Amino acid sequence: MRVVIGGASGFLGAPLVHHLRERGHHVTALVRRTAGPDESWWKPSEGLIDQTVIDSAEAVINLGGAPIQQWPRTRRRRRQILSSRLGATSTLARAVAAAPTPPAFLSGSGMSWYGVDRGDDELTELSSAGTGFLAEVAQQWEAAAAPAV
Repeated sequence: MRVVIGGASGFLGAPLVHHLRERGHHVTALVRRTAGPDESWWKPSEGLIDQTVIDSAEAVINLGGAPIQQWPRTRRRRRQILSSRLGATSTLARAVAAAPTPPAFLSGSGMSWYGVDRGDDELTELSSAGTGFLAEVAQQWEAAAAPAV
């Protein structure tokens, strides 16, 4: 398969790229620096991406976003966490939607959608959204993927 990955150098992305390449798939990593082999430049904060890379993909995977484990979560850091996810997701979702034959689009939004602590509640896809900063980020993150639905 031809797979494009945003967030390819991250915590989940790096092992995924390795796993896919090991199994013979062609992976193009989206990067915000000068692109090398098997990479393509993009600027998700401005919605810029090479549409031809998406057009030729069979799957697009979005794992991009500023790390959430860094503290303290100042206002500036919170804005960075949110904007990095919304920029990456909306850029990829619009590109997928514009493709002549749209590739499969996988976009992780995190279990934070359910909130920090729901006690002993059993959570499913039908469970209501949680509250708090990361729950709100996850909800907006999922909404940003709407163009690709």
